Amino acid sequence: MTAWLVLTVYAVEKQLFPQMQARWVLAALGALAIVLALAVGVVGYTVVLGSWLPVPQPGKLPPDMHIGPVSWVLVLAGLAFGAGMLVSGSCISAHWYRLAEGSATSPFALLGTALGFALGFQSWN
Repeated sequence: MTAWLVLTVYAVEKQLFPQMQARWVLAALGALAIVLALAVGVVGYTVVLGSWLPVPQPGKLPPDMHIGPVSWVLVLAGLAFGAGMLVSGSCISAHWYRLAEGSATSPFALLGTALGFALGFQSWN
């Protein structure tokens, strides 16, 4: 990959390609930069979150891991979550996107989300 990059830069410098191909090469370099940024982000995300997450061992769970039992309450919570998305029209990230577009309803949906998170954190353990 590095040799290809060096040869491409050399060819662009020496003007071995016509102008149209040089634009394609620069577009390929831009795509390579995006892929490299994504790779660095994935590795960084894995390192940071991997240092925070507890590692379960066979037969027991870590003491700081909060896992609730699977029951009818979990099914009810999932249905309530789905109904909330149905009523509001989309997920939280779409409401942030729509807020930036100037949507008049997104602030209310995000306020309801914040209130729900606050109530959830108050009732946690």
